[in-house]
Amino acid sequence: MPHRFRTKDGTVYGPGGKTPFPVRLVDGSETIVIWGGCAQNEKLGWWLKKPEHEIGESAQEVSAIAIEAEDTKEFIWGDAPEGVHLIWVVEPPTVSKAGHTYRLAKMVTVEATPEQLAYFRDTRFALLGTLDEAGKVRAVPALKPPPAAAPAQGELF
Repeated sequence: MPHRFRTKDGTVYGPGGKTPFPVRLVDGSETIVIWGGCAQNEKLGWWLKKPEHEIGESAQEVSAIAIEAEDTKEFIWGDAPEGVHLIWVVEPPTVSKAGHTYRLAKMVTVEATPEQLAYFRDTRFALLGTLDEAGKVRAVPALKPPPAAAPAQGELF
């Protein structure tokens, strides 16, 4: 599952409250969110039926995605196609114990292609695309990743 993304201006965002970022909602407004996990595209309808949950897209175009490999835990970066955004499920506002209002967003993910699985070594990848005025996702295929690196050779003796 994706663990970082980079926007065209070079800013890197990750999960948690350290790097809030703007998401554009279907009505054109923007809200600042905290990345609070992922939502499978296959269950998107279920997520959006929850009270006050909305679909949105990253306000800025995305230039790259990083995924933490399941086997080695290293971050592996891959470029994104030109002009794409990440798709998010935005939860209703919540008030923290300190009295601050915030919104969590879950990145929508899709099943990784065989090439993505081999390169990123994870079963999920980010849903890339844009939203139309009705909130329908116009998915954009991810760039084909480079060939997977050969596994490191173990000790011979």
